[in-house]
Amino acid sequence: HPDPARSYTLPARYYTDPTVLDRERSEIFFKNWLYVCHREKLAAPGDYVTTSVFDQNIALIKGKDGQVRAFYNVCSHRAHQLLEGEGTVKAKTVTCPYHAWAYHLDGQLRSARGSEKVAAFNADEFCLRQVRVEEFCNFVFVNLDPEAASLASTSGNLEAEIRRFVPELDTL
Repeated sequence: HPDPARSYTLPARYYTDPTVLDRERSEIFFKNWLYVCHREKLAAPGDYVTTSVFDQNIALIKGKDGQVRAFYNVCSHRAHQLLEGEGTVKAKTVTCPYHAWAYHLDGQLRSARGSEKVAAFNADEFCLRQVRVEEFCNFVFVNLDPEAASLASTSGNLEAEIRRFVPELDTL
């Protein structure tokens, strides 16, 4: 119905039109905070969880410094997927299964086989690309938009309200 107050549902084309999906992808899914996991999945250094936002594969990993970081889950060398599912990386290093480029848990390039033969190779140019990550009420969220407001700032008093109704939140 042309009057939204009298409409019961979206027009059928909104469910099938590829242009609507493209707009939702770019304006909603790529610009909002999306739930990934509970923080217990990332309890120890090297623990990781992967997720996808449409065609964007993301890896979240807990660093040696205790900070959870999120990265596009592709090697800087040939864009091979680095991690699958969830688990703990061995030797606290993320290693590409294709050409064995290795990254520290903070996304810095640790080693790149054959790079010593490349003139003026600068490892800083090949770090993993970060994605915004934020914890809210023990849940971990990502946002692909580097300019988006923080989840904490957009949620208002939601955390206080949740904690008022669930005072044992941190022990669940």
